[in-house]
Amino acid sequence: MTEDGWQESNGGSGTTPEEAEEQHPLHRHPLPQILFYLTIFTIPYYQLRHISPDVPFLKVDWLLVTALAAIIVPNIFGLRRTPESLRSNLWPWLGLFLVVNVIASLLSSYPGYSFFNVFNPLLVGYIFIALNMIMISRRGYEMYLPQVLVWSIGINAFLGTLGYFANYTPFGGERGRGLTIGANNMAFLSIFTVPLLTHWIFHAKTRVRSVVAVSLLIINILGVVSSESRGGFIGLSVVALLLLYEHRRRFHPKYLGVAISLIGAVLLAFISFIPQDYFQRQATIGSIGEAGAGKSIQRREAYLLVAWDAFTERPVLGNGTLAFPKIWIESEQKRRFDMEERPAHNTYAEVLVGTGVLGFFFFIMLLWVTFANFSRAKRLFTSAGEEKLASLTSAYQLCFIAVGIYFLFKSGLDHKLFLLSVPLSQVALTLAGTHNETTEENEAL
Repeated sequence: MTEDGWQESNGGSGTTPEEAEEQHPLHRHPLPQILFYLTIFTIPYYQLRHISPDVPFLKVDWLLVTALAAIIVPNIFGLRRTPESLRSNLWPWLGLFLVVNVIASLLSSYPGYSFFNVFNPLLVGYIFIALNMIMISRRGYEMYLPQVLVWSIGINAFLGTLGYFANYTPFGGERGRGLTIGANNMAFLSIFTVPLLTHWIFHAKTRVRSVVAVSLLIINILGVVSSESRGGFIGLSVVALLLLYEHRRRFHPKYLGVAISLIGAVLLAFISFIPQDYFQRQATIGSIGEAGAGKSIQRREAYLLVAWDAFTERPVLGNGTLAFPKIWIESEQKRRFDMEERPAHNTYAEVLVGTGVLGFFFFIMLLWVTFANFSRAKRLFTSAGEEKLASLTSAYQLCFIAVGIYFLFKSGLDHKLFLLSVPLSQVALTLAGTHNETTEENEAL
């Protein structure tokens, strides 16, 4: 069947959503799917992605994407039109955000630096977003993607836990980091898959699968603990509360007392198992703004002060794409700390400084539309009686919320889990809409 034939039969009479999906050539053939999910699998393994330190741009994930592009591009040109999977309500906001970044970089005091950032991570990130929209099928959305994410991140969390609790320094030491770029990043990765693992636990078809999911969940929580990340502690707490609210109907009042007792016993075990250093570090969260705050917190306060001053100087269009490190190195605040360029450790501050209120507005609208897409997809799946897919979509939405929390503590405009979550919302919405249309047509027959 030709690609045109698939477009005509997708959602046509007598076909299920699963059958329609499998007729897509890029979803049907194993090679592009393997290359795509290998790329996703490499996300936690920053330390292993570089093939040679002498050639910094030669990375495993870049080679995988290049090979995948060699398959996708001829396929798209063969269509002679834009693939249906690329149509999205996200592109207007992505486009407007790009335009503001280009204008801000033209007017920047650091044009060369800013335009490099427009290319990478911005344009390169947009390519990754498009790649995800094209490659994630219904089966990928429902099975391949969550499995690849929970296992790749779970293995890394285990390595970070090993590094922290067993003092195996290749994977940590004072703070567990696994094979990621750092401890804070490992905490975020571990939190990201907690909603997916919770979904797996509630929808496991066998006891063995449920035990595996619970084991991976414990490993991920220990991964957050091993990082000693204060942002990770806050993020995990928020996500845990949102998960309790999301699954509140699953808890029968009859078993509430037993559940509370079990949770208390687990918390007691964790508290007795976790080193005292962890709790001492988390206690410093309350020292923000105090004179006795640690150097790390003082530095983050200084970042925000410099960011605010830079924003007030150029509030409308900002100082150029991701220009904060250049502004920081020229500031008086940096004299109190290491004399080097540093990011703002806050994505929202980076965007506000780089593109002003205009770019910040488009960025927030992008986040809002992404969140709204997940919400709408969840409602469509629920109305179609697809409770499992609705639950999975809710889990993906909570993963996206974890990204938003991470943005409060780190600069992550180029983080692949952000660039995955945004298009995933459109994939969810497309699948939910296609499923409803196909179901209605089949019922009419």
